[in-house]
Amino acid sequence: MDKNELLMEKVNEELRDALAQTARSDQGKTEYMSQITRSIRIPVNTLNGMTTIARRNINNHDKVLDCLDKIDIAASQLVKLINEITDMSELEESALLMNESTFHLSELMWQTISGHFATASKKSVNICYVVDDVMNEHIIGDSDRLRQILSNLLSNAVAYTMPDGKVTVTVSEVHAFKDDYSLYNITIEDTGIGMTREFMNVMFQPFERVDDPRIAHEQGAGLGLTIAMRLIRMMSGDIKVVSEPGAGSKVTVSMQLRRQEDAVSNAQRDMKVLVVNSDQSEGAEIAEVLQSHGMEVQIITDIEETMEHIVTAEQDIPYNAVIVACEDGNSQSGYQLAQKVKKEYEDCGPLLIFIANKWECDWEWMRTFIDNTYITRPLKDAKILYACDGAGIKTPHSVKPDPVEISLTGKRILVAEDNELTAEMIKEILEQQGIIVEIASNGIKVLDMLQGRGENYYDCVLMDIRMPVMDGYAATRRIRCNARQDIAKLPVIAMTADAFSIDIRKAKYAGMNAHIAKPFNFEEMMKVFSSILS
Repeated sequence: MDKNELLMEKVNEELRDALAQTARSDQGKTEYMSQITRSIRIPVNTLNGMTTIARRNINNHDKVLDCLDKIDIAASQLVKLINEITDMSELEESALLMNESTFHLSELMWQTISGHFATASKKSVNICYVVDDVMNEHIIGDSDRLRQILSNLLSNAVAYTMPDGKVTVTVSEVHAFKDDYSLYNITIEDTGIGMTREFMNVMFQPFERVDDPRIAHEQGAGLGLTIAMRLIRMMSGDIKVVSEPGAGSKVTVSMQLRRQEDAVSNAQRDMKVLVVNSDQSEGAEIAEVLQSHGMEVQIITDIEETMEHIVTAEQDIPYNAVIVACEDGNSQSGYQLAQKVKKEYEDCGPLLIFIANKWECDWEWMRTFIDNTYITRPLKDAKILYACDGAGIKTPHSVKPDPVEISLTGKRILVAEDNELTAEMIKEILEQQGIIVEIASNGIKVLDMLQGRGENYYDCVLMDIRMPVMDGYAATRRIRCNARQDIAKLPVIAMTADAFSIDIRKAKYAGMNAHIAKPFNFEEMMKVFSSILS
């Protein structure tokens, strides 16, 4: 075979490989779309079916309510799937933007874990949270993405754990580097059904799920682990999984996160704090930290005397916070104290702050401590002050304030929406809240209506993005440049199906005050309105 033949054979081989690769890619896309379609059809089928049942039982109040509850569940599943597909698309296109901010690690962990309490409780699954040797808790990073990673992993752990099982979440600071970074390990360990080696090889691929009849009823598109893994890689982290069938699974996420050394807010100087610690030396150290920031501190050594001191102080100057040192998080005396304070003072007693070598609590404990907080040894000034900072704004129960409600009645909102059904739905919902609603079908009409009304006529614009004639971005930029100051400063809220992080940033750059993604939750929408219009 001469050189030309060899060259031609090589070219043909490369072409065959390219065609095979293309065929595999096309097959993968076909399977991907097939899975997406199936995942969408399941909740849509529920929506259609429950709507039909409700119509046929329109006079049966209980039946209609039951159908509406199930429609809500199906709609939530659909929204979750859409959000996952959005995240996958951003990750595939490398369009995902990281948004750095400061946050408190234990607070983020607590918020994430507590979001799974209800689901775990329904299955009689205990969630146990352990904080182990975390010195630096003030972090700079993308807290939303970290919360998303943990939530996806925790959701899987709860789903694949049988009733009366246990899921343990442990966070530890492995090493503090000199360049302001620390290495953190977050471990989620369950007593669930476990995984085979074959499944572990494909578990991070889209739509892969454990084939087990015990969890066949669990809803999910099978994208959570894929998204979690890719986000971890984007954040320069690592993930390791250890599992055996019938023996549960252990997932460890390792990340280097940047510390924020001086992240403590200014605690109120007129705070009064009770320190309960049988270790007089440690109690004195805590008191010294608080006193150096202008707080009034009293120390006692017996937790049994705590309630008496709290009650006595109410006759003079109530305590804002009570710091209690426990031998461990499940200290029975600490548990009893929390119950007594909650029973005596409801939501207006002193903030309880528990200190432990290693905090470990199950579902019942978490429900008890949901209104309180905790810190773990080794102690650090920032830890103590951060825990007390939330107590500075608590009002003692003797001066209980009336809840402040922001009324939207009489507010006038201009809704820019070209889809008639969507516009009608939004108008109906907002008018039920006492809001006056006017509709514009494109950006030009928005500008005309704003200009044609008197000063301060509208309180807000709810702006769709993709509209004919003039889109929402262009209309908002024109609003911000308007010669009339009441129009130029008018709050504009984006309301759009463009839900990528880059779309949220584009809305901000265009001059919008907030972003609401379709399909939207009306309770969340009202919170945005309350925040903007307050």
